[in-house]
Amino acid sequence: MARCPICQAETLQARMQVGDYEVHQCPVCQLRFSNPMQSPGAQWYAQSKLYSERRDRKMAAPRWAARQDWRYRSFFSLNLNPGGKLFEVGCGSGIFLGLATERGYQVSGIDHDPSAIETAHQLYGIANVQVSSVEEFLSTECPGYFDVICIFDVLEHLQDPLSIVKGLGGQLVDDGYLVCTVPSHQRWPQWFAPDVDIPPHHLTLWSELALKQCFINAGLEPLEVRPSPLMGETLLHQASLRWRALQRLDALGAALRGIGHFIVMPVAARFLSLAKKAGGFTLLGIARRQTNAG
Repeated sequence: MARCPICQAETLQARMQVGDYEVHQCPVCQLRFSNPMQSPGAQWYAQSKLYSERRDRKMAAPRWAARQDWRYRSFFSLNLNPGGKLFEVGCGSGIFLGLATERGYQVSGIDHDPSAIETAHQLYGIANVQVSSVEEFLSTECPGYFDVICIFDVLEHLQDPLSIVKGLGGQLVDDGYLVCTVPSHQRWPQWFAPDVDIPPHHLTLWSELALKQCFINAGLEPLEVRPSPLMGETLLHQASLRWRALQRLDALGAALRGIGHFIVMPVAARFLSLAKKAGGFTLLGIARRQTNAG
């Protein structure tokens, strides 16, 4: 028996076993979660091949490519508190914060990866970022300070996502906004990446209901949960995690990725998008701290 970390409902039987982890699905909010909810720790991420590109980056990624990211395009389309104090949890190498700076936000952020923070300083010129876990950040910061907090693709790695969302809500000014993205298991086609969508990497996979319930239980007002459309780059990313040929770092690998990015996957995404249920690999949630919230 395991208990859902969002709504506390009990599940009687695991869906699957992955090493020392069981994977359960909540019968109430449909969150898919691990038992135990145990992170592998910063050292695991520091050595994981999934983050090698970020660790080894020597040149800044082109801004035009970052601007095409669905998460960032969706955020900027919301026009939330423009020019305000924006904080990013899991800022990585600072690409998003660079885009936010261009739009007049006063930016800061944290990431657990020292190499990513060094990249943010050196390649993107983001000064106000530091190495920290979100738990350390919440234990030291003053409440009611930020106008917007963004946490892109981080909650699924955390042992207690509900307490983190509640803590981040406390860092917002009245009527401040929390914007997050999480991977959904209610995606179509039902492609799940080996070693990515299972523990210890992803401790949770989300549903729209689970994300809304997380906001509510954290004392925030849920405004919207938006599923991502099916995009060629999503299919290419999923394919690259499966097929070794796309992982090659030589000219052949680059050529195959180029063909996939510009020709094969856009056509495939357009065709598959004819199905109404297509997409939903990522959920973007927007919540607000209400005036005089406790």
